Parts: sequence; structure tokens; C-alpha cells
Amino acid sequence: MEVSVVGLGCWGIGGPMERDGTISGYGQVDDSESLRMLRRSLDQGVNFLDTAPWYGDGHSERLVGQAIRDRRDEVIVSTKVGIFLKDQRYTSDYSGDYIMAHYEDSLERLGTDYIDVYVLHSPETGLYQPSGMVALKELKRRGIIRSYGISFPASHAESESFFLPLCEEEEVEVVQLRFNLLSWSARQRILPRLKQLDVGVVCREPFFFGYLTGRFTRETVFDATSDVRSTWPRERHLSLVEASERFDFVHHGLACSPAQAALGYCLSQDQVATTIPGAMTTAEMQDNLEAASLEFDPPSIRRIEKIQEQFVGTEF
Repeated sequence: MEVSVVGLGCWGIGGPMERDGTISGYGQVDDSESLRMLRRSLDQGVNFLDTAPWYGDGHSERLVGQAIRDRRDEVIVSTKVGIFLKDQRYTSDYSGDYIMAHYEDSLERLGTDYIDVYVLHSPETGLYQPSGMVALKELKRRGIIRSYGISFPASHAESESFFLPLCEEEEVEVVQLRFNLLSWSARQRILPRLKQLDVGVVCREPFFFGYLTGRFTRETVFDATSDVRSTWPRERHLSLVEASERFDFVHHGLACSPAQAALGYCLSQDQVATTIPGAMTTAEMQDNLEAASLEFDPPSIRRIEKIQEQFVGTEF
């Protein structure tokens, strides 16, 4: 499968939902604008859409399904399995029994009879079950999915120690990996090893929850009724703003937006096949697309890496 280097992450358009007594999501959404943005992205050559049952409790998958209804053959659809809401509680199940009992739910919401990329949704080491990988292989054998993989957990240390060896053992075809200017340690060992294994790498969270887009300041306050970031400690918000500002020289030097610079950095890693930045509007999506033409020279990369190693740390 050949994917556009800038894809589209569809978490945000799922909208806010309640989980474990708190709000999960990234602000209020307008479904009509989401559909315009999805369709326009396809018109602009974006062919990789990433969603999950967890996003808006299935709402994101339904919107993607509406957008691709008359152009399914143009689109590579990636969705996930393993995280879901049950009685408004965050729940996870990566077993083969769960996958075989629920993959049809995603097919129905997406309005399709096959899934291009089906991945385990960020299992932690203690939650992974080998039977889940058996189920994914069986679904591929049946032609229900075209490829399978794992969305690595946020911790690069956990990913390297457990899930990276698993990729070789289970012949995993696709990995989703948190990688960006602030969460960067995967470039040291994980990305090179995935390249050796010929695993397709999807770069997720390239904006690190929006902090690398330049939209947030120290004074930013998130909507407590719809945005999960409103629940984070204020100290976390301030540290993320400060860390993000250390990379302002990148977009200034390239004469581009901060979001484009963040995406361009991800794409500068030759192991990365595609990025899945989120977008809530057509304008945001259009801005993302222009990152595909950016080029980073070696001095800029060295300066970025020096800042990462001196000021950002290996896990944020």
C-alpha cells in the first residue's frame, strides 16, 4: 500500500465524551465542518485516514464512513481495536475473542466490508494477549483486513523492551508510534530497528496534543466541558508550552507555520511512511499538507537534536 506522507488523524473529530467521570476529547466539533474537511482532504490527495472505535465512542468511524462512501477504493482506512467505552468507563481488551466478536462493529460504522490497516490500540505490556495477534492474522487470511499491526504505547522504553521484539516474532506489518519534537527517543533505536524489519511506520501525535502547533500560550485555558487537556495539572501545561517554544527557530528558519515545522521534522526521518496529524477544520488540514514539501538541512537537524537531548529529555 502506498500512503500519502501526510495522512489525517481522526481522533479530534470524534468529539468529546465522558469517561471515568471526566471529559475526554479535544473540544467541541461541528460534524458538517468535519465532513467537509474529510472530503476536501481526499480531494487534495490525502489517502490515509486513521480512526478508532474509542474516538467519540464510534462517532469518528461513522464520519469517516460517510466521507468515503462513494470513493472507498481511493482510501486506505486504518482503525484500531482494544480500547472502548463500557458504561462510560475506560475499558481495554486485546484478546482474540474480543477482536473476533467486535471487528464487524467497525466495519458497520465505516460502511465497508474490509479494513486496510487494523491495529491493536496501544496495549500496555501487561495487557497484551498473544491470542489477539492470532485473530488479526486470521482476519487477514479471510480477506477482511489487508494488514495488521500495533499502535505502540506512549512509553518508548516499554515499546523498545517488549513490543519491538514482538514485531519480529509476529511479523508485524505496521506500527503506529508516538514521535515528535517533544517525544523523540524512538529515533535512537526503535525507528532504525523497524526499518531493518521493513515495518511500515505511522507517526502519531506529531503535534503532541496540539502543543507543537503554536496555538497555545501560558495563558491558554481549555474548555472544561469538552477538552481533556483542561484536566491536566497547570504545571504540565506550562512545561509543554516552554518546551515547545525551544523549537520556534525551526518554523522561523523555514518560513512556515509551527505545525508544518513539526510535521516536517517527523517526515525528515526516512523510516516514517506517513504522519497522522489531527485537523478539526479544512484550514488546519490545508496547513498540514504544505509540510510535505519542507526540507531540513543537516545543521537544523543537529540543532534540534541538541535541544532535545539537553532540554527536553527522552520521555515527556
